[in-house]
Amino acid sequence: MASKKKTGKEITILGYISEIETDNDDFVGVKITTDDDDEYYVTQNKAGRQLSNLIDEDVEVTGIVSVDGEDGIKYITVSDYEVLDLDYGYEDDDEDDDEDGEDDDFFKEDYFKD
Repeated sequence: MASKKKTGKEITILGYISEIETDNDDFVGVKITTDDDDEYYVTQNKAGRQLSNLIDEDVEVTGIVSVDGEDGIKYITVSDYEVLDLDYGYEDDDEDDDEDGEDDDFFKEDYFKD
């Protein structure tokens, strides 16, 4: 007996795209995982297939969510998406480094003075 999906409303989620693979490492699609560890399996419409090229990217995705009645798996049919350039607080602080990667300020005489 086929399971029925409950169709929901259109929502926008932020998440990370990762591959869905079989036990034999065969690629079968992508899912989006949110910061709350909610997983949304992406249906293979045109926009959903485009997300397959964005593995390991952070995205904002808008689409219709449906939930599998038996398993509770969430599916999203993507209507729009945007790749996000999130800054996780890592800075490339090469400005004070000399050619060997050392911090030049550390070697200055007054570096340790109050």
